Amino acid sequence: MSNYFRKQFLIPDAMFKIRHGGQDHFFLLEIDKGTVAQKWMLKRYQAYYDWWKTGGHLQDFGITSVRILTVTTSQKRMDNLMRACCEIKRGGRGSALFWFTTIKNVDIFKPKRLLAHIWRKALTDDTKLYSLLD
Repeated sequence: MSNYFRKQFLIPDAMFKIRHGGQDHFFLLEIDKGTVAQKWMLKRYQAYYDWWKTGGHLQDFGITSVRILTVTTSQKRMDNLMRACCEIKRGGRGSALFWFTTIKNVDIFKPKRLLAHIWRKALTDDTKLYSLLD
């Protein structure tokens, strides 16, 4: 692990890979239960962004691309976290590094639901739903 990753305490709840169409897609998963204040989540997302921007994903895991996924408790919480992510990048447009959905869209007994169009990118001008295979 890079010093940055350790220093920022960036420990995702899970990391997984999906192989599709001959390509590997890597994801770091955050399960947000709404117990951490939004300002702390913003700091966490900022740390993820800085880690990614400096090539941490390549240095730490040897992967060329990654997405940070967050599954959270409600639409309202998701909207607030996405808005916070838009503050990370200069210009306030957000970053497609961060994808969000709510717990109601996830079922541990139906893992293929994760591949459905249930994900939103943290971009201010994008309301489209995405699949992890997009």
